[in-house]
Amino acid sequence: MRTDPTLTERAIRQHGYQMGDHLDGTGPGRCARCGRRSSAHMGRICRAKVLTALRELGRTRYAHKPRLVARAEELLDSGGVVLLRGRICRTVGSDGAVYLTHPLGCNCPAGLRSRHLCHHRIAVDAFTSTLPDHHGDRAAAA
Repeated sequence: MRTDPTLTERAIRQHGYQMGDHLDGTGPGRCARCGRRSSAHMGRICRAKVLTALRELGRTRYAHKPRLVARAEELLDSGGVVLLRGRICRTVGSDGAVYLTHPLGCNCPAGLRSRHLCHHRIAVDAFTSTLPDHHGDRAAAA
């Protein structure tokens, strides 16, 4: 993990987000994924689960996009993914813009004008792939 703040971390502070902010009431000092108390953006167990999921997705589904998988890992490491509800997350772009992202779509410029993946979608896919299914999102997609 880097000690200097990345552009994503500066953008998070610029837009007023705290690490771990959620719409469900869990605020700073909580894991962004499960809501447990944590001094970091993600607790160590959630971080291990997300990175394991990202590595597995990088070997299988996104094997042809290693550069995007690396950028997705950097986005997750810097805390640039905030869970909103279901599998919808807020992600921070490299230019500091904030996007709504789902594993099936993103409103970043690359996601809007092309059929190809962006690293936001890969990061959100890894971030939400190990979450319990409370909202029926996975059942509707299958």
